[in-house]
Amino acid sequence: MSQPEPALPADAAPSLTVWYGRIPVDGNRWIDHRWEIVGLELDAAAPQTSADGQRVPRASPPLQLHGDEAEGYLLNLTASEPSLFVLVRTAEDDGNPAEAGPPRIAAISASFHEAARWIDGGETVERLPLPATWAEAIEAYARSRLKPPEEKRPKRRYAEAGDKHERPGH
Repeated sequence: MSQPEPALPADAAPSLTVWYGRIPVDGNRWIDHRWEIVGLELDAAAPQTSADGQRVPRASPPLQLHGDEAEGYLLNLTASEPSLFVLVRTAEDDGNPAEAGPPRIAAISASFHEAARWIDGGETVERLPLPATWAEAIEAYARSRLKPPEEKRPKRRYAEAGDKHERPGH
């Protein structure tokens, strides 16, 4: 597996904060609220929970780019709404159901392919708009590492050999 290579400017990648809002749920006898992503903040300096506890920040691991995901990045960037894909885990997922609060940010990606693998693996993935300041850097990184498709060599046909006894199984 290839090592992640940072492609974003050093000042863009380090601090990314995802904000969760505590949304009341009416008419449900089992839960009174749910946590929903309500915002994304770049370069936040020590974010604080709101005084009423209705907005809670969750720090995110930095976005790391991988050369073998170049096609997935370009596919995302050419979509009508380029996105960041956020892999979230609840306290129950982590084996600690007693812990209250919003889900934890386990990973973040800009690749459609990686997000699809997470979803296929049964993970919970949230989508956020890709910050415009990151799109150009991600595109330059992906284009510099995109490999052209390999040409397939045609299969050798035994009928062209002229001798039917050379074919396997005869």
